[in-house]
Amino acid sequence: MGLEIKIIPRKEHLEVIVSGEFNLQEAVDKISAALFSSRQNPFSKVLIDYRKIKGGILVTEKVIFSYQVRDAYNSYLLKGGKELKFAYVGSPPFVRKFKPGLEIAKKAGQLVAVFTDFKEAISWLKLGKA
Repeated sequence: MGLEIKIIPRKEHLEVIVSGEFNLQEAVDKISAALFSSRQNPFSKVLIDYRKIKGGILVTEKVIFSYQVRDAYNSYLLKGGKELKFAYVGSPPFVRKFKPGLEIAKKAGQLVAVFTDFKEAISWLKLGKA
């Protein structure tokens, strides 16, 4: 089973639900698809829920993923996309104390946070009910 993505336009945000077996290249491709989808919608807030991903991830994969997502986001902006605020919701082993991806995104100027609690992510995005 590969990585699956479901993109749901909500009232105030775009929700991206990711599930299946983690694969680095598929993950980058799916996030790029979510960026494209956000260009088609009026939303400036994106909630990426990846609590249902199975498998593991190496620290090096996290770093590679983060740089590739940063590059995809920069390309999205250069092509006329609006700035987005991202809340990622995951669980171990995909969310740990050491968050190189978060640091890479923040250094690139992205508005991003990582959570293990769905309600905290909703609150950070300043959304009503999801």
